[in-house]
Amino acid sequence: MKSYLKRMVVLLALVAVAGCGCDRNYCGVGNSGFTPDRKQKKWEKNVFNITTERALAGGQKPVRDLNLTNDSEEIRIWVGFNAYPLKGIILRKEGSSSTAYYISPVQNYSDPEANIIELESPKSGWNRLWENLETLDLINLPDAEEIGMEDNYIDDVNIVVEVKNCAGYRTFRLFGFDIPGESSREPVQRMLKISNLLSEEFDVRLL
Repeated sequence: MKSYLKRMVVLLALVAVAGCGCDRNYCGVGNSGFTPDRKQKKWEKNVFNITTERALAGGQKPVRDLNLTNDSEEIRIWVGFNAYPLKGIILRKEGSSSTAYYISPVQNYSDPEANIIELESPKSGWNRLWENLETLDLINLPDAEEIGMEDNYIDDVNIVVEVKNCAGYRTFRLFGFDIPGESSREPVQRMLKISNLLSEEFDVRLL
């Protein structure tokens, strides 16, 4: 009887793992993974009212609403807000295939002419790009609040990153790229490197 119960426990555990639809060895850029968000950040409501409107105008669903397979991942990097036109880039991975899209800059977020344009492959190739993003640990950058940054710069450009894969969903925001005392912070410097990398790889301007 005990042996039977042990076998049943093992079988149920295997079924639970298989049923989660998640390849634990895949999740995250370069398999690095991340800790999904557990609660909403203070800034999210205002920001995502804007990005949702922009995504829908360009024919894209909000990242949170995407139904991804266990070998898929989406990263969206939004640049602008405040007095700046909103633009950005989408990196999409589906199995062995990767695609990038440029979110063209607009002031009117619901503008039907606000195109989201598919880009050519990165100059160094997709494998190298994903490796570089893993090295820079894009998906694990901290949110500004987590490193004590005060949101006093109403005229400053913001970068908001969204990540979704089979591990879950995560978002974070950074700013202070041109502000003395803030621009020297390591996460801000790393986000700047990532922005410059993507701008160079896809021949677009993010910051």
